[in-house]
Amino acid sequence: MGVFSGTPEGALGGLYLLAASGVYTGGLFLLAGRLYERTGTLEIGRYRGLAQSAPGLAALSLFLFLAMVGLPGLSGFPGEFLTLLGTYKASPWLAALAFLSVIASAAYALTAFQKAFWEAEVRPVEDLKAGEWGFALLVVAALILMGVFPGYFLQGLRPLAEAFAKILGGGA
Repeated sequence: MGVFSGTPEGALGGLYLLAASGVYTGGLFLLAGRLYERTGTLEIGRYRGLAQSAPGLAALSLFLFLAMVGLPGLSGFPGEFLTLLGTYKASPWLAALAFLSVIASAAYALTAFQKAFWEAEVRPVEDLKAGEWGFALLVVAALILMGVFPGYFLQGLRPLAEAFAKILGGGA
């Protein structure tokens, strides 16, 4: 939506969100692989009470979900904010609809987290291993850096975003 808003802010936000999603998606794939290895299924509805036996896995999951839904201070926020800002400049009604979709995705992600990790039925699983912690910490560090210092990353994307905006009629 941001890229096609025709505004430099929207395009920059869309590109930044794409870069951020590459990082947290990698973490989510690590998470999915670890959950499958430990439970034998990828159905979230079949996980229950995992936080009691695997608190590290639960913490990583919550962190990745919060980055995905755009919690301020994490990688998803600058991209979502710029995307919504650019969309608002192009169409306030579309921006309102996009904002509602952000809220809906946060509700879905947090509900999924609650069901998988905090529901009453306890399914004991092994927590993160040493090698998994190393990768998890790299992902967490990248997501925090992208959320706290977005300017460093945005400067490289700005020329491309301005080109997109110019092509789509918003000007730079």
